[in-house]
Amino acid sequence: VWGGLHPSLYLRSRARSTSSEMCGLATDAHMEGWLRKKSHQIGLWKQRFFRFDGRTLRYWRSERLAIQQRPPRGEINLSGCHVVAGSGNRFVIRASLGPYDEELEATSCEQRDAWICGLNAAALQQRLMASTTGQVSPERFLQTKGLWPMLQEAASACSPSGQAGTTQ
Repeated sequence: VWGGLHPSLYLRSRARSTSSEMCGLATDAHMEGWLRKKSHQIGLWKQRFFRFDGRTLRYWRSERLAIQQRPPRGEINLSGCHVVAGSGNRFVIRASLGPYDEELEATSCEQRDAWICGLNAAALQQRLMASTTGQVSPERFLQTKGLWPMLQEAASACSPSGQAGTTQ
């Protein structure tokens, strides 16, 4: 419950892969669901419906507007970015080219981790496709950028048995 709201909070993944497979670069993941987004102007947290098509993260004020294919309230370009876990259920999309980072919050750490893996996998795939060699393994690339330990930590942070990607 956020601010007295009882929204239908969920994360739907149309991909057939688990979150651990998504971290292994299965970027065909299509995800959507309710997240809270921190506004840039005065720092208020607002409930938004997000849809990720494997390339671009878009958000609307309501799911109805997304279903009606109305223009999104905003789009987040994943080119050159990486996603890191924050405190609690929060995560941050760090944009190397954008003017600011995007702060988001899921309803659970499992949902947060699924979003992080899906978004990072897509951003990594974009970077690999843009590279001249394309011969770098995803794990090696993330290790050289210092991101691999953060992904492993985020994947296991909420799992009492240490099995990342498990949900109830």
